[in-house]
Amino acid sequence: MNSLWVAPYSLVFKDQIKVQVSATNSIGQGQWSQTHSDTTVRVVPGAMLPVSRGALTTETQIHIEWPALTSLEDTGNSTVTAYQILVGIG
Repeated sequence: MNSLWVAPYSLVFKDQIKVQVSATNSIGQGQWSQTHSDTTVRVVPGAMLPVSRGALTTETQIHIEWPALTSLEDTGNSTVTAYQILVGIG
């Protein structure tokens, strides 16, 4: 199975799109496939809520907590696979 991720096309979360594909070789382009019309746009996750200081914070370690993104709107209709933490001083 081949996949193609396309962007930007000004699509937003939950837009319904219709997709067709055709193959091309040195002779020319083949016929278009049947239309696949139950495709829903997925987008990057939404903004995170602020982190909070966790109860396990000590003088030598920082413990932070944050609410996980769970709704389809928050996750962009895709499973969140990682969170990144940025730490600064000052």
